[in-house]
Amino acid sequence: EDFARAAAALASDAGRLPLALDRLSLAAALAEAAADALAPQTHDTVESLPPPPPPNNVAGSFMLPDAHGVMAPASLLIHNDAEWLLDGDGDWDGNNGSGGIDVATLRLVHPSVPAFAAETLGARSLRNLYAVDKQSTDRLPCPSAQTLRRLLPAYA
Repeated sequence: EDFARAAAALASDAGRLPLALDRLSLAAALAEAAADALAPQTHDTVESLPPPPPPNNVAGSFMLPDAHGVMAPASLLIHNDAEWLLDGDGDWDGNNGSGGIDVATLRLVHPSVPAFAAETLGARSLRNLYAVDKQSTDRLPCPSAQTLRRLLPAYA
């Protein structure tokens, strides 16, 4: 929670303006440290059951920088774990079949924040968002030419 307070203070100081580079680095470091603190601890001894993860009271509300360096709650951001949906400059290139998702309208997490940190702190996955949208928009199979010939006279 100390990391969350520090990130919130960075966001408050910046308002709705992009962070300076040094503050952007600090925000990414805070996110990584918070995610590390929330990750289950591993032990050298062999246990029959893994320890339960610590409670995550900051997921979704942790302030992360977006792709433009503006701080926002993690729950409003998407971490880019689907590079093939974007071209090299981070903008949607329109050629890769996004399945109905307008990637240009998504608010992405800044690339300096590691994906594991963004996900642990509550940012949504672009890959998961794409998969969910793809499932909800699956089309029915196209009817055969013979079926269409049979149906057309009924609607003409």
